[in-house]
Amino acid sequence: MLIGKLAEAAGVSRDTIRFYERKGMIKGHISPGATNSYRQYDEQIIDRIRMIKQAQHFGFTLTEIAKLIDEFGSGRMPKKKQVLVLEEKIAMVQVKLDELTKTRDYLIEKLSFIRTS
Repeated sequence: MLIGKLAEAAGVSRDTIRFYERKGMIKGHISPGATNSYRQYDEQIIDRIRMIKQAQHFGFTLTEIAKLIDEFGSGRMPKKKQVLVLEEKIAMVQVKLDELTKTRDYLIEKLSFIRTS
């Protein structure tokens, strides 16, 4: 499929696809014998783009995601290392959750103060 159709199917912009391709996170190809230089993308790329977006949502940087795609996908990363990477990310998420909880508690306290004064 061409980039426009891929962008629509994956829910991202064409520029996002081009960016992911430059980062090595996805790969298109030019069909052999094609008379143009349009890149074609396989259906599986849709799932990879969705996975990238989901990983970003979970707090992974694009650099981390690119490395994980490369190492996890190739089978080069030992299972112990995979576990360590994920445990580290879980710990980072927990720190963020703790910070958000403190912020929420502070705001609730201020709201209560305003309501009672």
